[in-house]
Amino acid sequence: VSSEYDAKEQTYTLNFSQYCRPTAECKDKQPHLIPVALGLLGDAGALPISIRGVAPNPDTDDNTKTVLEITDAKQSVVFENLREEPVPSLLRGFSAPVKWQYNYSRDDLMRLMANDDDGFNRWDAAQKLASQVIQEVMAAMVNEPAPKVDERLIEAYRTILSDESLDPAMVALMLNLPSEAYLAEQETVVDVDSIHHARNRVERKISQALHTELLSTYQRLHQVREFSIAPDEIARRILKNTALSYLMVGAKSDAVALCREQFNTATNMSDELQAFTSIVHSGKSGLDEVKTECIAQFFDKWQAESLVMNSWFAVQASAPLPGVIEKVKGLSEHPAF
Repeated sequence: VSSEYDAKEQTYTLNFSQYCRPTAECKDKQPHLIPVALGLLGDAGALPISIRGVAPNPDTDDNTKTVLEITDAKQSVVFENLREEPVPSLLRGFSAPVKWQYNYSRDDLMRLMANDDDGFNRWDAAQKLASQVIQEVMAAMVNEPAPKVDERLIEAYRTILSDESLDPAMVALMLNLPSEAYLAEQETVVDVDSIHHARNRVERKISQALHTELLSTYQRLHQVREFSIAPDEIARRILKNTALSYLMVGAKSDAVALCREQFNTATNMSDELQAFTSIVHSGKSGLDEVKTECIAQFFDKWQAESLVMNSWFAVQASAPLPGVIEKVKGLSEHPAF
């Protein structure tokens, strides 16, 4: 997908081209019918949609959303009466199972993260922005050990952390950086060390720059109370534990204290396991004694529950720290294993 904006005519054109590779049963693939659910975002939010040659639908309650039917190998759609160049929110809700490309700028992605009312695209924009920033850090690390991290990612995260009207579970998903496995899929030649160190650098920068916001989010959501599986309670725990995980990346003394308190007072496995994982996976020096105590405490409490003990082993074996291979070998000799 590509786009063109004509400020004089106040028109915006989206150009679509589609391709499906030949398969064994069909060498000459014809164009598919691809439903593209979309909206157009301006500085202040969703813009009204007026498509050239298409009469308005009086039965539509909201003229800021539409679904285009892309049926040709190449097809263009012209939107009229737009006083500003919009950012397209494409394939909302994953409206078609296709791989697609659009050359979003980082400012475009920030606008989608801040203003899009489609949860899927809001999350997708966060993943795209974070991926671009991590890839930029990867490239810069060839020549400098501590390259800068684009502040726009920090500000985008700050904005969604500060908006208490958002669904906490969605905020948590948007804050999760792309995994190392996903980042590897984007590379022609996979440099494992480069991906790992670049992602860690971005994660540490977020933890440091947003310590106040992360701490405030955690304190707002953390309450020791009876366990509940209500959706709003699940969402609250997810975001709270995401904030705790980020705080522990920085591993300031207040974060370690919060983590230890949650580990000791948790009324559910989600909270207890997150606190345990954050402590065991922390690379902060001087925590060896705390880690040893928590590992022993968790074992003593749950040694009779084999499923929980699976997690006890997995957390230690997956710690992204030096010496983990020796740790795994030692755990394989443990009687519980």
